Amino acid sequence: MWNEVVKPLAIFLSGIGGAGVGWLIGYSVYYFTEVLPFRNAPDPERVFHAIDGGVPIAILTLWVLIPSCTIVGFLVGNYLLKRRKAESFL
Repeated sequence: MWNEVVKPLAIFLSGIGGAGVGWLIGYSVYYFTEVLPFRNAPDPERVFHAIDGGVPIAILTLWVLIPSCTIVGFLVGNYLLKRRKAESFL
């Protein structure tokens, strides 16, 4: 009974971890391409670069990176649980 409760919870938490990794990758791309190179620029130029390059990166992060990393997280969690289950019966 306990495994039936823990398995979906573990898979769900690994999916959330995958979503966090996807967000972290997207934010790292944004930071290293739009924030860091223009840190000493005047404010209007920084705002222009943040909007000009930030919107496509935000779209990429929201619609591609987070969902794909969530799916990968679900798959990794499911694989690890199946591997653990197979090892426990040996």
